[in-house]
Amino acid sequence: MKSTIEAHEHFTIIRLQGRIDIGAGDVHLRNVISDVSNTGADALILDFKRVSYMDSSGVGELISQFTELQSQGKTLFLANLNAKIYDLMTLTQLITVLPIYDSIEDAKMALSHAA
Repeated sequence: MKSTIEAHEHFTIIRLQGRIDIGAGDVHLRNVISDVSNTGADALILDFKRVSYMDSSGVGELISQFTELQSQGKTLFLANLNAKIYDLMTLTQLITVLPIYDSIEDAKMALSHAA
């Protein structure tokens, strides 16, 4: 898995690419979110546009990072989920817990309304 980071004034976008699965994928996800959070970013938007697959370890890591960020008073948004990953979020009922948006623009709009 790879990622690129775009820092903005009030939020940071993490553009993910590849597979978020057990081993390298979930570890990379944990590290990149932790690293960005430690830079002082209060809101993170994960862009899933180029994520091809996510397994249960990726889901577990998302929940763990979401919980950790919340405990720090920070927010985590998900955007651009493909149909399979969206179905996974629905099946696990995480769509009721994690803020999921159709696009980066929708996530940014939600962020501006929350401020």
